[in-house]
This record gives sequence, structure tokens and C-alpha cells, in this order.
Amino acid sequence: FGSSPALDTGSPFTSFVGNMAEVADDRVVGMKEALKQAQEGMKLFKAEEVAEVDVEAASKFKEEMDAKITALEAEAAALTGKENKKLRQEKDKEKTNLKNDKQYIDACKAVKGLQPAHGFFVKTRAPKAAAVVPAAAPAAVESEVKPQADSKEKSRPAAKKESAGLSRAEK
Repeated sequence: FGSSPALDTGSPFTSFVGNMAEVADDRVVGMKEALKQAQEGMKLFKAEEVAEVDVEAASKFKEEMDAKITALEAEAAALTGKENKKLRQEKDKEKTNLKNDKQYIDACKAVKGLQPAHGFFVKTRAPKAAAVVPAAAPAAVESEVKPQADSKEKSRPAAKKESAGLSRAEK
């Protein structure tokens, strides 16, 4: 049986395998570009500067809103019976709107010692350069999506005009 070309020392295959063995174990061959992209992506996860939060104003606002919420709960509890169902639902909707208010959510977070999500009750905050880049990207995506939606709407009426059956003139 002759010697196999894979075992031949002059073969390109053996030289490639030899080169792979020489490469360090911590690095994968052919992944240089992917590692570069990963490093650029990790730059986005840099620690944000902690903003100074106005806890006093947040706690005062939260107390006022909590008082309104408890008053609405008491009013809703006073409305009993089938005839007051719509009024109770309106009070419950008002209560949930107050709880879902962005300023109320930030006040709750500030009182707990967390960073406000929507920017309320912040005394000072350093501008973030990374936040500007993603904000521009959604606007470009929306502009790309709208022309597609318009083209779909234009094609639909044309499809309705065509019919598959026999027309009255053909009968």
C-alpha cells in the first residue's frame, strides 16, 4: 500500500496541522475579526457614572402620589353594587395611571436608592456619548419600514379588483 499523502511531511495538510498545533491554546485560528468586534461591543458596557439623585423631592412626590392613590382606593371601596361598577373601574384606571406615571416610577426608585430610569429627580448627570448613537439608529429603521408598509397598502386594493370567477358578461 504506499504512503498516505496525509502522513507525508511535505504535504500541505500536514503543514497546516502543524501550524494549528503551534498556535496558543487561548486563541482560535480565524477569529481575529470576531474578537475585535467583541472588544468594541464591550466598550458599550462601561460603567455609567452614577447620577446624583434628589431623594427629598422624590420622597415628597411619592408621598403625595401615595395619598392620592389611597384616596382613590377608598372612593372605589365606597362604591359598591352593580350600578357603581363603571365608576369603580374608572377609579381603578386612575389609580393605575398614577402608578404607571414615569415620574412616580422614578420617585419610587429614588427612594429605594436606585437610579431613576426616566431622568426625573436627578440633580446632576454627565452626558453619555453612547446614548446618542442608538437614538439615531431607530429613526433610520422606522424610515425604512414605512415605505414597505405603503407599498403593501397600495397592492391590496389592486388585488381586490381582480376576481377569480366568471364575470356577468362571460355568463
